Amino acid sequence: MVNDSYMDLLNNVGESKFSAKRCVQCGEVVDPVILRNRGTRQEPMTASSALV
Repeated sequence: MVNDSYMDLLNNVGESKFSAKRCVQCGEVVDPVILRNRGTRQEPMTASSALV
């Protein structure tokens, strides 16, 4: 893993630059937000909940 800097071109407010780690073998990018979201259990979306 190497440290990389990225720029969020779609974000209109707040911080547009952020740091993350990138795997030099597979290219996977991870940052604190990705790691936090991976740790959060989400309920599967059903067709009825998608329409709400």
